[in-house]
Amino acid sequence: MATLAKQTQTVVAGETWELPQDRSWFSKMGRLGRDNPIGVVSLLVVVAFAVLGIIGASLTPYPPRELDATSQYLSPSASHLFGTTKFGQDLFSRILAGARIDLKFGAVVLIFGFIPGTALGIVSGYSRGWIDYVIQRSGEAWGAFPQLFLLLTFVA
Repeated sequence: MATLAKQTQTVVAGETWELPQDRSWFSKMGRLGRDNPIGVVSLLVVVAFAVLGIIGASLTPYPPRELDATSQYLSPSASHLFGTTKFGQDLFSRILAGARIDLKFGAVVLIFGFIPGTALGIVSGYSRGWIDYVIQRSGEAWGAFPQLFLLLTFVA
């Protein structure tokens, strides 16, 4: 099979046109980044959060739950980047530890929401009749029910 960059085709007798060169993946991503700079910044923030959530525990200068009565309410400095709490805990260490917990929680919520929703969507999309009707109406009822009342009911 000939490469697309050198392929020509006759349109009308005597006229030819050449297919444009296929750009590399990096070139396409660079153009996409130039067109959407806010998207690039958002992607960098998400990637940084994910990386810090994965390896953040090894970067903590102090144990996140360590209590130190001598270093209460310290302002940000070289030894405590974000300062300390009223219990003397380093805020930077606690934020990195919290990023890991948030990342795990987000992954679990995504899995438990994505898998059943996808399965129900596939079943509803391929089936007809009463199965599709029941799935669609139950989804509409779930969306119409105020989630706060449901949460308060579970907590009570």
